Amino acid sequence: MRFSKTGDTLLNFLFSETKIMKLTGRIIFIYACLSGTASILLSAYVAHIVNLEEISQRALQSALSHQQFHTLALLFLGWLIQKSKRNLWLLLSTIFFICGIFFFSFNIVVQQLFGILYLKAFTPLGGVSFILGWLLLALFGMYDND
Repeated sequence: MRFSKTGDTLLNFLFSETKIMKLTGRIIFIYACLSGTASILLSAYVAHIVNLEEISQRALQSALSHQQFHTLALLFLGWLIQKSKRNLWLLLSTIFFICGIFFFSFNIVVQQLFGILYLKAFTPLGGVSFILGWLLLALFGMYDND
């Protein structure tokens, strides 16, 4: 492991390495596959709950639809990151999509199925995370030179 005399940090070294980007892409891809699996299982469970109020069922379906849609985006990002040498826009977009799934989708599922409301204030943060993820993906499209 060599560092140049210009003061490259270990983080810059790791971030710029193709192998690390491929590993990162694989981890994101696997996470997306697990997220997709969870959303399908939860959708099937929600569809068969008999005594669930209509408003709760709509909230859950919305949350799970957002999760499924952004899971597809994460699959795409995992593939793109594996092909990329180094791209901060892609990594940040991925982080925001994962945060969005957690703070929006997962949070609504926990609220509606288990009645746990102490994370309810973070739900809008999930929506903002989704928006930022898409904007960062647009920046990748605008500024990527690969």
